Amino acid sequence: MCLLPALLALSTALAIAGGEDTGLIPKAQRKDASAFGFTDGKIMKTIAEYRGKVVVVDFWTTWCPPCRASLPEVAHLQRQESKAPIAIIPVNQDEDGWSAVTPFLMKNRMALEGFRVFMPGTGNHGISMLGTVSAFPTTFIVGGDGKVAWMWSGYGKGLLLERLKILLQELPPPVPHNNP
Repeated sequence: MCLLPALLALSTALAIAGGEDTGLIPKAQRKDASAFGFTDGKIMKTIAEYRGKVVVVDFWTTWCPPCRASLPEVAHLQRQESKAPIAIIPVNQDEDGWSAVTPFLMKNRMALEGFRVFMPGTGNHGISMLGTVSAFPTTFIVGGDGKVAWMWSGYGKGLLLERLKILLQELPPPVPHNNP
């Protein structure tokens, strides 16, 4: 039996049903995710490098319909990183890694203009630093303190932006610059 159709059916059902959702996790109960690592194929980074920013880690696959529906929204937010204290980290989970992602990106280059994709770290920098990914897409929002503040599975148009705005409110206000 092929695992792919079963995973696809589960992923689609969870997205339609809303999937798992932790809700906004109380600050005292949040898990440190600073060690989670990801790579663009050249450089490995960790969430710790983004302290002070709200970090979105979105796990997706090329074969998942709800993932494909969500990617233009994720790509748009990624293009907004320079305008807000955010980092958008779409992490691909295809078994074939870059061999699956590269042709997918070429085929969808217009809709995903400038889209940067990452692969997950392993071992002490693996997915377990965030939590569990049992369906696609699964999204984690990490607060400016490096701790997981929200996690959900599935896709709903506008949901990511709505939740991102909530977490941005937790960041301290910017320090005003004194001009001599």
